[in-house]
Amino acid sequence: NIVWLGPSSTTWIQSAATKAPAKQPQIAFLWGDPQSDQAGGTLIKLPEGFDGKILSHSPLRAVVIEGLAKFQTNETTEGKLMTPGSFFSSHGEDTHRVSTDGELPCIIYVRSEGKFDVIP
Repeated sequence: NIVWLGPSSTTWIQSAATKAPAKQPQIAFLWGDPQSDQAGGTLIKLPEGFDGKILSHSPLRAVVIEGLAKFQTNETTEGKLMTPGSFFSSHGEDTHRVSTDGELPCIIYVRSEGKFDVIP
């Protein structure tokens, strides 16, 4: 069973005070110890209409599992459409602009070497 946590249950997601709980991003810790800087696996569920950032503090690799997302780095001006199986990564601290594309939520698997932040 997957346990989805919202911004009121974890510090990994910043709260968007103007959004209803159903419109907030959520995460589920799959493996590893989220309290350490060791490797771990996490799912991120981004609601439809999400437009925000994933801020990595350490190496991070992410794969779109379900839904569609647009991805953009600080170096690019246009977003890249990401379908299931698409991935992005960083070697350290980086800002990844991510938005959902379409009217469905998007689920992303993240393997990180420590904490990251989801910022609506």
